[in-house]
Amino acid sequence: AARDGVALAMPRLQALGAAHPGVSTSLPPASPAAAQAWPEWQHPPLHKPEPDNDLGFLSEYNGILDEYLCDHLINVGTPQLAPSGVLDPQGGHARSVVRTSYNTYYKLSMYDAITAAIWARFSVLAGLPPEHAEPLVVQRYQIGQEYKQHRDYFTDSKHTAQRLVTVFAYLNDVEAGGNTAFPILGVSVRPERGKAVRFSNTTAQGKPNPDTLHAGLPVIRGEKWLATLWFWDRPFDWFR
Repeated sequence: AARDGVALAMPRLQALGAAHPGVSTSLPPASPAAAQAWPEWQHPPLHKPEPDNDLGFLSEYNGILDEYLCDHLINVGTPQLAPSGVLDPQGGHARSVVRTSYNTYYKLSMYDAITAAIWARFSVLAGLPPEHAEPLVVQRYQIGQEYKQHRDYFTDSKHTAQRLVTVFAYLNDVEAGGNTAFPILGVSVRPERGKAVRFSNTTAQGKPNPDTLHAGLPVIRGEKWLATLWFWDRPFDWFR
């Protein structure tokens, strides 16, 4: 049987009305009615909204997910939470001392209509087809938990593909701590429910961008929830 994850995933997501192969920032603007419906999940826009803060390769978008969508991702992801890992050079995920959160990597069966619509919305922000994304991951950081300084791209010789864009959204407000810091830029993004952050892991010439060094700072009070998608330069095999 074929193990092409994209081929298996796309018909289901297209049936849900959430997969838009070839979506890009060059698509024409949505109709005025659709634009006014943002951020209603039933009408994911086919155009990229203007960022609230744009620092070149790093952009912030407020109000991308409403409370209902944030709660849905938390509720669906909570039962499957497990200690976080990182994608290792050999493929698969491995435990790491730099990442102390818990997370859920969504299986294809977890993509209901609402989650699939969120997945499509993130692809609009990324400016890349949704089938280029890794499975959605929902992360929970409790007091003291963090993700130390790291970069999302790969430099080892075993990877012929590359992560081009990272998109994540905060699913709750954090009482204290939990900022996402970009130390080279001198930028620290405060978690706010529904806010999305997008950054390009490579330069315009396609080279890894070292300025993307970032960290999830420790939570001081409360907890932090995130939803993240990493987009590659080609369709991602869900079953690698």
